[in-house]
Amino acid sequence: MLFNEEKYCTANEIAPRILFDWQSKRGTSQSRLILHTHAGQATSLPRSPYAGFRTTGSLTPTDADEMIDALLNFLTSHQIQHLEIKQAPAFIHPTHSKVLHEALSLHGFSHRSDINHHIDLMAFTPSSFHKMEQRKVKKCLKAGFAFAKEDISQASHIHSFICRCRQQQKLDINIPAPRFLHLIEQLPTCFDLYTVRDSQATLLAATVTVQVSPQVVYNFLPAFDRTYGAFSPLALLHHQLIHDLQHNHVSTLDLGISSLDGKPQSNLAKFKERIGGIPGFRNTYTRHM
Repeated sequence: MLFNEEKYCTANEIAPRILFDWQSKRGTSQSRLILHTHAGQATSLPRSPYAGFRTTGSLTPTDADEMIDALLNFLTSHQIQHLEIKQAPAFIHPTHSKVLHEALSLHGFSHRSDINHHIDLMAFTPSSFHKMEQRKVKKCLKAGFAFAKEDISQASHIHSFICRCRQQQKLDINIPAPRFLHLIEQLPTCFDLYTVRDSQATLLAATVTVQVSPQVVYNFLPAFDRTYGAFSPLALLHHQLIHDLQHNHVSTLDLGISSLDGKPQSNLAKFKERIGGIPGFRNTYTRHM
């Protein structure tokens, strides 16, 4: 998974960092956890939607208990006083997620759950798109709006557009332009840019996607110009994006969380469900040593 790989940390200039690398005594499972450290605190990981444990093999409750014990000893040896783990959404590996959650809870970790939606592209059909959103798509097409996958050279222009859209909501974008452009330059095969424009090539909506794994694409920074809110160009953007990803044999589109500073955004969650999003959860775990 890209967000907890060394190449992502390097491109995102996440440093200093330490690596917890563990293998079960029975050799049935392995796990890695990259942590950014600062002033006695460790986080997995800043500057990423999520990261957390990267586990392979069959993780049993006994294995998970053994792993968390080893992690706590590892943190003590590095004089870590507080730990935060932004674990990947449960849909990525439901079995590991459940076992890990139970083990962390038993070892005194607290957690916050955010609603996270994803689209199962293998099961998605035209009827998965709510009729209301289908009508909006038709309205956009009738108005001459067009969907396109943009060249990476448009990254700066698209970032500026997304910033303006966020400002319409009195929100700040969570990644400044220099870091955004640096990430794309360092990891060009992991990022794609998509837009909806009118017949005059005016930008109406845009999103950036991240190839998290061969099977999963993360929908990063979707935005639309609220001047065109009556048309809902974001509906057309997602409708066509889904078809593009299906054509490229991606199995899951991660729509991300529907909360802001821990507060649920019900309208956003409803929109995601109308375009085929399946609700789940994404947990952030914390513990004081």
